[in-house]
Amino acid sequence: MKKPFANLFACLLCLAFGFISISCSESASDSTANSGDEEVIEVVDVEAEVAAKLLAEGAVAVLDVRTPEEFSLGHIANAIHHNIYDDGFVEAVKALDQSKSYLVHCATGVDGGRSRKAVESLKAAGATKIYHLNGGIVAWQQAGEPTEK
Repeated sequence: MKKPFANLFACLLCLAFGFISISCSESASDSTANSGDEEVIEVVDVEAEVAAKLLAEGAVAVLDVRTPEEFSLGHIANAIHHNIYDDGFVEAVKALDQSKSYLVHCATGVDGGRSRKAVESLKAAGATKIYHLNGGIVAWQQAGEPTEK
């Protein structure tokens, strides 16, 4: 008499596991199908040493979002300068080549600061690979990396 209940229980377990594996495989295929349709935006926080390597490899363009006065005190060589406080900042970011990777920085690179806002503007403009320099130009200089005037 216990055997029919055991068989019934075993059948229910098989059905339950079958439904779980079907639903898992369906969700995995949905995410794979969507991954080709949508561009992935990657934002990576980097320290000065990593940023210097990326620059040396030619992997990034530098976007400096500080004021003209700050920029004139010293900046990373070949940096693109767009003052985040300028009225035309968003349009200037939109005009950048969005197929490039950008290293974005301000003075200190703090959360909620200028460079974080610039990262959001780059994302909105369509950039897909963005590096954020933690600590900004201050950290860059403290790491002994070169600047020019």
